Amino acid sequence: MLTKTDFEAMLRAGKPLSDATIKTRVYYIWKLYRDIGDNAKDLSFLGNSRVLIKYIRESPKVDVQKTRFFHVLSMLETPAGKVVPVAIKKSYRETANRLRDQARLESMDNIMPEKAEENYITLSEANTRLERSLIALFDSYKITRSAKISVGDFDRWNVVSDRKNIKTFARDLQRHILMAVYIWQPSLRSDWGTLEVSSAAANRLDVKKTWLQVLRGGRIRIIMNQYKNAKSMGQQTIEITNPKLRVYLKLWLDLIKRIMGAPISHVFWYELTATAEPKLNSVRCTLTKPIVRASEQILSAKMTVNSFRHAWEMSIQAAPEYQRATQAERTEMHRQLLHGLAMGQQYNWMSRNNAAGDMDGNADT
Repeated sequence: MLTKTDFEAMLRAGKPLSDATIKTRVYYIWKLYRDIGDNAKDLSFLGNSRVLIKYIRESPKVDVQKTRFFHVLSMLETPAGKVVPVAIKKSYRETANRLRDQARLESMDNIMPEKAEENYITLSEANTRLERSLIALFDSYKITRSAKISVGDFDRWNVVSDRKNIKTFARDLQRHILMAVYIWQPSLRSDWGTLEVSSAAANRLDVKKTWLQVLRGGRIRIIMNQYKNAKSMGQQTIEITNPKLRVYLKLWLDLIKRIMGAPISHVFWYELTATAEPKLNSVRCTLTKPIVRASEQILSAKMTVNSFRHAWEMSIQAAPEYQRATQAERTEMHRQLLHGLAMGQQYNWMSRNNAAGDMDGNADT
């Protein structure tokens, strides 16, 4: 019986991909295997085209079907994928390309979907709700909001309890910091789950990984090496310019390091409960589910990674400086979200009935 680890090893033996992409594709292939794999010892189950296509088409959405086909193709293009006949892989490729073309045409009609409109909130409103929830969290533990959790506050809550202690505070704070990195900073995709933490100079960092570089003097930078558009955009360095986000990120990194009792490797996602030993959950590196759950709990709105990215594009393109910007300046604005001008314009959702209210999304951050 194959495991997620087996599928990850197979995929890593193929062409270079970002860790977030690998985890997402591994999860889907593992789900396929669990549901239709019949305990196969290799990837031969992906060659059962009739069953596979029926499974993929359970979703009526063209974009979802397209993504699923490319997940499968990515696995079949590895050495392990040679067990599937070339003719079958060719038919999958033709179908995936056809779906991709159809999805591109549909994306040009950038009307906000009804379901997204029901959950949509501007960045300004998201910022207000996040701030309010953060204040309530610190007040509920009577912990002072400062650049670092004090020794007194840490020791007071560093107790054995099955209900409330420093680990439950960190669990709830982690959810808030996860929201902060999508609300107070132009939203990456799911890459926050793969960011490793370092204070080393950029030329000493592994170029096959993505990094959160914490420097002296308060600077924090994201160094993106492996991500969705790395092939076309290359390495990207993104400064964390929001002072509030810098403060809370440092507070979070210091707190989780103290709780773990050793230097930490990643920014997210840590399993934290009142009684169990804390640990890094590497399976969660895509952060898809944690983001949705945290947004429901903190923002009272079911937001996804794409929801935040749409909100940022709507905010950027509604700003007066965008209207006055040159094409080169606009391209640089879109670069913050690690995509180009054309994709940025597709992300700018339009509301037919203006039910989403104020679309400017400008947050006072």
